[in-house]
Amino acid sequence: MISHLNLLDTSISTDNLGDIIIVDSIRNQLADILSQQYVTNVSTHDSMGAVGRRLCREADINMLLGTNALTSKNRVGKKDMWRLRLWDISSLANKVVLCGVGWRNYQTEVKTRQAKFYRNILNGEYIHSVRDSHAESMLKSIGINNVLNTTCPTTWSLNQNHCAAIPQGQAPNVVFTLTRHKKADEDKQMIRYLLSLYNNVYFWPQQIEDADYLKTLVDASTFTDIHLLAPSLLAFDLFLQTTDTDFIGTRLHGGIRALQLKRRSFIIGIDNRAREIAKDINLPVLLRQEIENLPQLISSNYETAIKLPIENITKWRNQDKFLYKKQRNSGF
Repeated sequence: MISHLNLLDTSISTDNLGDIIIVDSIRNQLADILSQQYVTNVSTHDSMGAVGRRLCREADINMLLGTNALTSKNRVGKKDMWRLRLWDISSLANKVVLCGVGWRNYQTEVKTRQAKFYRNILNGEYIHSVRDSHAESMLKSIGINNVLNTTCPTTWSLNQNHCAAIPQGQAPNVVFTLTRHKKADEDKQMIRYLLSLYNNVYFWPQQIEDADYLKTLVDASTFTDIHLLAPSLLAFDLFLQTTDTDFIGTRLHGGIRALQLKRRSFIIGIDNRAREIAKDINLPVLLRQEIENLPQLISSNYETAIKLPIENITKWRNQDKFLYKKQRNSGF
């Protein structure tokens, strides 16, 4: 008998390709664990059905994969990053393990009912992995102390040797991203800088509406100077693998994907995710309100030097309990 690992999968029922980057990265990083277990998937973005509840109930572990699913307010029954209803909770009691999960944003103290909910569903024996110090402190504030800041699993491959292979000088081309639900005048300035500083400018829509947002920022003649990539992760990966390019933009996981594929990247920080991860591991982030510093940053000789919490990552990954049933029962 092998153990049953059910993935609370944030890449299902999503229109944001960043969620797919997160889950793809986790699957790669945990391939040794996933390959030895019976793995099922349940969506977090969509309401759970009868089959999903059964899978959660039967699983030895329900692993919540990345994204900013944690929140201070009671959201049960409402549309959210983790869409749960009251009758779903019993299937998850003491069975959820966090993998690189973050907090929704900078919120006030956790409400009493929400704290009780987390203490009910988060397993008390496993160590939980969160993506930044803010999420770690919020959980510890409600008595959940079996938690480690491992940073986001999308960055786990960005070790010293990997970063050393990322170019330090400016590339002739650039690919940029925008965030349609986080609009700001600084986006226009960013695009002007890119068009003046690079030979070729490409745009990748991480969400399809990002392309519509781009059209509102530039006039028709300028729009023709920007090369549009297909709105697919495959197209983005292929471009990064075959083009000498920098990445610049407001999409956190688009920027991390570029770093994974050894492209010089500057993420424009627009929320707590980029700020907190940058603070923890030296991710190359320029805050949006400091966009006037972008030209100098682009022209500089910039060394990508990610500082991963290797000890925390290793401690979380090497929990014997992940393979407990496999070790206890050698036969099928």
